[in-house]
Amino acid sequence: MISSNDIKTIKKIAEEFFGKTTFEAEIEVLPEENQTVPINLKIEEPQILIGEGGQTLNDIQHLLKAILRKKIDSKEMFYIDLDINNYKKKKTEYLKE
Repeated sequence: MISSNDIKTIKKIAEEFFGKTTFEAEIEVLPEENQTVPINLKIEEPQILIGEGGQTLNDIQHLLKAILRKKIDSKEMFYIDLDINNYKKKKTEYLKE
């Protein structure tokens, strides 16, 4: 289980990461679920960061995960699930229909 301090660090690093872009992003880091930390972003022009078929979103998630693993010294393995404007959630719901 990831500590609350690690969750705060994840949010801080995510804010720094997206703060270096030109996008105004509202970042929400949710409590861990099954070793996965959900990170939700709300931005005005999500299509640029999502990319075709979500490829850019997956690439950003991969980069952020690599940065977090280097910065957080946790004995517990953890993953992140980056979502922008609920893109993944909506896509999952659509595919279930």
